[in-house]
Amino acid sequence: MTEQEGAEELGKLNLEGHGTDGAKVFGAELGRIEELAAAVESISAACSATWRTSKYRIKGLKKAAQYNSQICIVKGFKPDSSRMVAQLIAGDKVELSISRENLELSDPNLSAEREPILSASFQRLQLSKSTAVPDTPEGVESSLRNCCQALLDITFQVGSLKPLILLTQQRRRGLRNAVLPSGLDLSKAPSLRRFSQVENELVDKDLRDKQLLQEVLSLLDGVEAHCLGRLQSLRPDQTDVSGTHAMVELLGEGVAEAFHWRRGALRYMHVAILNDTGEVLDVSEVDEALLQLLRMLQTRGKRMAASVDDAEGNDDVKRMIQEGILSDTHLLATVYSGEICYWACMNFSKPGSQISSEHAARLRGLGIEYLERYLWAIDTMTKAGPGSVGHGWDSERAKGLLSELKKP
Repeated sequence: MTEQEGAEELGKLNLEGHGTDGAKVFGAELGRIEELAAAVESISAACSATWRTSKYRIKGLKKAAQYNSQICIVKGFKPDSSRMVAQLIAGDKVELSISRENLELSDPNLSAEREPILSASFQRLQLSKSTAVPDTPEGVESSLRNCCQALLDITFQVGSLKPLILLTQQRRRGLRNAVLPSGLDLSKAPSLRRFSQVENELVDKDLRDKQLLQEVLSLLDGVEAHCLGRLQSLRPDQTDVSGTHAMVELLGEGVAEAFHWRRGALRYMHVAILNDTGEVLDVSEVDEALLQLLRMLQTRGKRMAASVDDAEGNDDVKRMIQEGILSDTHLLATVYSGEICYWACMNFSKPGSQISSEHAARLRGLGIEYLERYLWAIDTMTKAGPGSVGHGWDSERAKGLLSELKKP
């Protein structure tokens, strides 16, 4: 998905006219952030923790306009559909099949003790939409930060995406603890069998309908477009500003890195499941997953690599910095990238693939580069002892993939 498409999904977030001065400009920006917050709130209806608990206001219905403005609860997904089953609170408690975009959060009604992440996220969304936010640059930035942090947290809680993220975590643990004979084969590890079952359920049910995944990815992608447009409006003379730079400037390095990671990791898991089911992979999705993981590695990595000569530590530590491997998550992004390239090379040889031989060769080269980097880090940090990034992680799976990619 392009940045432009992401921006459109956020409610046509074009920033034209920001050359004018004063509170009108910042008020308009706050209005766009409020639109983003409303989109995030509608996504929250897919979080099972809100079902039968949180209250939503119905909006934007055309064929059943008589239900607009009425309060309802969400009971869950309609079977075999991406729509939600909503039940009116008043009167005869009529049940409706409704799109998430027609739901506006009215009362979260969540226990902060039982659902701390969601509760805090809803509070952030309310702050981002508050009329008390001043029409100033500081007010806009504070509102944007609250909204974006809520988006990151809520996407972790979304029903059919949460298992994807949990699977990501389990794969990380499998690599770290070397519990899997083949590195990443979930079905052979009893402690992870439950997550293999979840993965199968996702294939059979949730991922059949890609709408929710695409809605979330559109919001995540659109934040970068929003930040880029805002920074360009603030600094019109800078024409070479990247989306990553814009997010770093407006949201901070940590949040910018988290957005790239979430966008890359969700696409990684989607590609993994589609590959496991034998479907022909979409070239653009593979490329976008790799791009987001690369940007995640570079968000802090580029800056730190530029001053690596002044960094403390031996040559191995400095090389880790140069490679962008700053934590376990960065190491995971490295091996994920290698895996994606491997799946792509194997998958694109199937009938129906539209990939060019040049593109396939590039992916093969990238896969070898990422897997060699991962294996070097594992070998080096295992020698460094406990506590080091990558210490004790499994390398057999990566060695097998690398061997396959190097075959003529």
